[in-house]
Amino acid sequence: MTKMSSGGEKRIVLRLPAPIAPVKAMVAPLLKNKPELVAKAREVRAQLQKVHPAISWTITEHRQAGYRRQDEIGTPFCITIDFDTWARTRTFWNTVTLRHRIPGVGARIYRRSCRTQFDDL
Repeated sequence: MTKMSSGGEKRIVLRLPAPIAPVKAMVAPLLKNKPELVAKAREVRAQLQKVHPAISWTITEHRQAGYRRQDEIGTPFCITIDFDTWARTRTFWNTVTLRHRIPGVGARIYRRSCRTQFDDL
């Protein structure tokens, strides 16, 4: 377990290797009061659970608080479904934000690419 500083705030991070982490990923919609985001997040979680059953689900008011909780239990990846997932531009259509626990930064990836992150776990 490590205490890390992120933007002036300290956070606790359990640095488990991904193959032994009890929860492999957390999926969450950006906003819990947007049914289209919640539905798409549930769809992504169902797809990922076919690859690995240890996929967590959360709906929270504050995304950073959800990330911190996952950091504390050693979850290696967090997947956020946001409005860019619905964007009608070629760049963002059908993408999600995949956040790695270490170093705590996210990247946009295509939804279908999520599965490959968990093939070896």
